[in-house]
Amino acid sequence: MGDVRRDGQEAQDGQDRQGGQGGQDAGREHDGLAPGEREAVATELLAESERLRLEIDAAEEAEAQLRADCALDAADAGAENVSREQLRDRSAEAQVRLDRTVAALGRLREGTFGLCTDCSRPLGRERLLAVPTAALCLACRRRREAAAGSHSRGGG
Repeated sequence: MGDVRRDGQEAQDGQDRQGGQGGQDAGREHDGLAPGEREAVATELLAESERLRLEIDAAEEAEAQLRADCALDAADAGAENVSREQLRDRSAEAQVRLDRTVAALGRLREGTFGLCTDCSRPLGRERLLAVPTAALCLACRRRREAAAGSHSRGGG
């Protein structure tokens, strides 16, 4: 067993996780990000999680306000129902994004950020910088989408 590094990952006899001895990849982990990039991604994910929480709270508050309004005529009631449904949809979409963001933050803490949650292969630096909440490599994502498409067409 090697020593545990400052970020909680285990170092093997002075080598990084990819088996290198340093050089230009020093400080990079399996996610391919330099320490400064990793910190920037973490900061971005934390800010996004807070923004999404506020968005969800605001949508829930607006929906509660709509419910609290006094009796409405049929036309107003129909418009209120549409507004409430739109707020619920927006809140649900924000919750899905929040769940993905929180999961990415968890992977950062656990040291698995940048690895596909299905096959454990690296996602790649460019993908992580573009989509920091990505959990699947492109091959696994395509495989899931194809499986979902075959199930929706009844092709089990």
